Amino acid sequence: MTEKNKLSFEGLAGGAPYDVVCRLAGFGPRFYRRAAWSIPLRPGMRILDVACGTAGFSLAAAGRIGSDGSVDGVDLSKTQLDYARVKSEKSATRFTFHRCSADAMPFEDKTFDAAISSLAFHEMPAEVRRGTILEIARVLKPGGFFALVDWTRPRCSPGGLFWLPLLRTFEYSADNWNNAYPALCEAAGLELLTDVYLRGAVRCQVFERVGGERDGLQGHACRAACDTGGNAGPFPDGPDGEASRTGRL
Repeated sequence: MTEKNKLSFEGLAGGAPYDVVCRLAGFGPRFYRRAAWSIPLRPGMRILDVACGTAGFSLAAAGRIGSDGSVDGVDLSKTQLDYARVKSEKSATRFTFHRCSADAMPFEDKTFDAAISSLAFHEMPAEVRRGTILEIARVLKPGGFFALVDWTRPRCSPGGLFWLPLLRTFEYSADNWNNAYPALCEAAGLELLTDVYLRGAVRCQVFERVGGERDGLQGHACRAACDTGGNAGPFPDGPDGEASRTGRL
């Protein structure tokens, strides 16, 4: 298997130690619950977690899709995947994990109702990032959606300014800093529905997979849920997040 990402998160860089660092940085279960409630999930969905890490985002999403839903997680790191399996054992939702590169996933076309990814795209080389978007578009059903949670150019807020020096050090951060994702996704057949800041320097963007069945029930359900913020309701202000909608584009 070819490692296409310098940050492999193997050994002590992944698994339980990785989760500890994430919690200390404010990216623990509470953050992921907020993210999961900002996207149009519903019971019974089959979800793909791209570059899933230790499955923090998909475990939060599992609470919304329930026992009739399922999650497939993909990642390059064996350490991350092993720990994700341990964490998911108590979930009522069925989890399956696959070790592969996100730009070469082993799934049939039009397999998933939704794809999600959290704090992973900024770590990918540009060519892998673009290939991953094409793969996500390929495996999504028409009317399905892709929810991307990642670093972005900070808003003018205390939380955003705190992360500003770190964000400028990422080797591959230009797409995040310039928010190139709407254009990249549109070129792949993914239309931007909502764009929400979850924290001062973290945004959640939801894209719909357009296609021949776009006006079917799934597409209508996705757009209706996005119109209400994924049934999320108002987010509380505070150190863990100051979510605000930046507009339905």
